[in-house]
Amino acid sequence: MRANTPVRDGAQESCEPSGVANGSSNGCIENDQHDFVEPVLGVLKSDVAHEPRPDTIHDCGVKTLYRTCLAVPDTLDQIGPMVELSNIAKWFHNFKLKSQRKYMPKIHSRQSVKSDFIRRTCPTSILTRPNYRPVIELERAKKAKRRQQSGSSGRKDGDGPKRNLRYNAGKPMSFPLHRKRRLRVSESMRRLVRETHLEPSQFVLPLFACPGEGLRKEISSMPGNFQLSIDQLVKECEEVRSLGVGGVILFGIPASKDETASGAYDPDGIVQRSIRAIKREVPGLLVMTDVCNCEYTSHGHCGKIVDGEVDNDSTLEWLTKSAVSHARAGADIVAPSDMMDGRVGAIRRGLDQHGFEKIPILSYAAKFASVFYGPFREAAESTPQFGDRRSYQMDPGNGREAMHEMELDLEEGADMLMVKPAMPYLDLIRQARDRFEVPIGAYQVSGEFSMIHAAARNGWLDLDRAMMESLTCIRRAGADIILTYFAKDAARAIG
Repeated sequence: MRANTPVRDGAQESCEPSGVANGSSNGCIENDQHDFVEPVLGVLKSDVAHEPRPDTIHDCGVKTLYRTCLAVPDTLDQIGPMVELSNIAKWFHNFKLKSQRKYMPKIHSRQSVKSDFIRRTCPTSILTRPNYRPVIELERAKKAKRRQQSGSSGRKDGDGPKRNLRYNAGKPMSFPLHRKRRLRVSESMRRLVRETHLEPSQFVLPLFACPGEGLRKEISSMPGNFQLSIDQLVKECEEVRSLGVGGVILFGIPASKDETASGAYDPDGIVQRSIRAIKREVPGLLVMTDVCNCEYTSHGHCGKIVDGEVDNDSTLEWLTKSAVSHARAGADIVAPSDMMDGRVGAIRRGLDQHGFEKIPILSYAAKFASVFYGPFREAAESTPQFGDRRSYQMDPGNGREAMHEMELDLEEGADMLMVKPAMPYLDLIRQARDRFEVPIGAYQVSGEFSMIHAAARNGWLDLDRAMMESLTCIRRAGADIILTYFAKDAARAIG
C-alpha cells in the first residue's frame, strides 16, 4: 500500500466508532490520548511508504501503544474500523505476501525490537527491559493461562511454540495414588532406577613419585597414600590398571630444589623418569602429569619470584618447558595447575611447535585458594616458605570469575576443564557442565579425603558409604572425570 492510497468508502473519520461511546472495554481512547492517534497512524503509513519517522511519537511506551491500537481508526486500506495490534500485524503479513515486500517484520519474538513499527513507537529503554514481551506474545500467554485455569491442556494452531507439558499438568500429585517408596523397596530396585552411576574408568588416582629404590613412605595425613620410588610406583600402577581405574596423575618430589624449578623441566627429572617406566612396564595405562613448579622451587611458590612477587609472564617459559618434557617422555595428558594467566596458550603453542599437537591439555581452570589443600602440601612437600597463593589462585567467593577463567582457557586451547576442590564447589561443576561442551573434571582434594577418613576413624561416619556418596554427588553435579585418592577403594567397591 502506498501513502497516497485513498481511504475506502465508509471509513470512519473519528476515533469513536459506533458501539463504543458507552464506555465499552474496547472503546475509544481517552481524550488526553487523542493527540496520540494521528502520530501512530503516521508511523503505520510511513512504515509502508518508507517515509521519515514522526518525531512526535518517540516517547510512548508499550502499554500506551497497546491501548491506542485498540482504537485505531480505519485510515489504512484493507483494515477494519476497529482493530487490535495483533490484527494490524496480520494485515501487514497478508499485505507482505501480496506485495512480496517486507513492510513489517514479525512481532511474535524478541526480534520485534528490530521492527521499524515497534522501534519507532517505543523508546529503547522499554524494548530492552527483561520483562518486555511483544503484545501478541502477551496475548498467547493469557490464552495459555486461561486454558490452565480451565483444566485444559489442549493446543490450537498458532498458540505459540510447543512446550513439554507434565503428564499431570494442573493436577496434584497426591498420596496414596503416588508412593515414591515403591521404587526404593530393595537394593535391586534402587539400582534399577538409579540416575547417577559410578564407573572405575571415571577415576584418576594421584600418585607421588620420589627418588630412591624400594621406598614406600606413608603420608601421615592421608591414610593409604605414599611417596613412592619409581619401582614401587610401577607396582602401584599395575594394581590401578587391574582395577580398571581410568588413569593416574603424577606429582614429583625432586631430590633437590632451587629458585628456578629446574627439576620440573629436567629431561631426567623424577616425573619424566616415572613416565618412561610406567609406559614401559604398564602399557595401556593412561598417564597424566601435573604441570606446576611448587614442588620444585625452594620457596614453594608456583612461579618465578621477582621483587617478592610471583612473576606471571616469566613463569610461562618454565611451564611450557615442563609440559614439553612430559610429552616427550610419553605423557598422555598434561594438566597445568599453576593458575598463571595465559599458561594454556603458552603450553599449547610449545607442544605444537615440538610436534605434540595430539597431546591434550586438562586445565585446572577453576582452582581456588582453598584450605582443603593442607594434607597435599605434606605429601608433595610444597608448602610456601613465605606468604600464600591467594594472589594467583582464585577467591572462593567468585563463581562468575570461575566461568570466565574456563572460557579463557578454552579460547587458549584447553581440551578439558577442571574444578578444584570438588565437593565445596559442586555448584560450579554443574554450571560448567551446563555451559561447556568439553569434558569436565573435578579434583576431590586431600582435605576432602582426609576429613572423611578422620571422621570414620572416630566412628562418626561409615567410611565406605561416605566415600561412595561423596563421589556420587561429584558425578551427579556433572563431573566426567574425578581425580580422587579413593580411586582404588571405590573401584573395588563398585566391583
